[in-house]
Amino acid sequence: MQDLTKHISAFPFIGFVLGGIILYMILRIIQIVLIRFIENSKIISKINRVYSIIELFIGELYILWIISYFLKNSPSIGIVLSIILITSIGLIFWYAGRDFISGFIIKSNSGFRINSRIKTNDIEGVIINFYARNLKLINDKGEKLIIPYSTLINKDILVRNRNKSRISKHIILKIDNVDNYNTLIKDLRFMIMMHPKSLVNIAPTISILSHKKGVCNVEIDITARDNNGLTDIETYLKKELKNQKV
Repeated sequence: MQDLTKHISAFPFIGFVLGGIILYMILRIIQIVLIRFIENSKIISKINRVYSIIELFIGELYILWIISYFLKNSPSIGIVLSIILITSIGLIFWYAGRDFISGFIIKSNSGFRINSRIKTNDIEGVIINFYARNLKLINDKGEKLIIPYSTLINKDILVRNRNKSRISKHIILKIDNVDNYNTLIKDLRFMIMMHPKSLVNIAPTISILSHKKGVCNVEIDITARDNNGLTDIETYLKKELKNQKV
């Protein structure tokens, strides 16, 4: 222990700790400023996902600089810190990298496509998006789930790949007591997009045909993979509109 400390005073340790805190604060301030001046929610979401990786990379560069200092002034401490850094990087790649690798394996399977339905012992839903480390599902309750790829490896997965061409249908609904057309259209679009049989990458077309004697006729263009899906969506809309005042 004396060999580790005899060439180093307490000042470098305190300086490096304070430097790390200051560096962390600067990175946080930059992130806050970027998010405040950017109004696009999609860009903000990408920044939040990527910025943590940038912070990790800068932090590792800072630690490498600290290690180089100690290797010159106290090789024993430098070697210990190097071992700690290598171990930390190994753990990071194990927990984060395995999702990337699992993602390549899973996405190479032709059955995993947007709008395909997958089922395991724990989860079931329709794939609505792929990301670098996980995929997004929507289940029968309309809940969106983020599933890491590594949780799907070595599991029995039932994939229902919908290869049929998408089909559409025009339906006309009669709705009573409509006060605001914009709110009505917004609510109808939300109900359709949340339905598990609806194709989430195709926005429904909704038009107000007429509004006479308190009754509003609305034409809706819904899209699904098959006729059963169209029927389920239409039945669901009629039931929801009957149970609530839109």
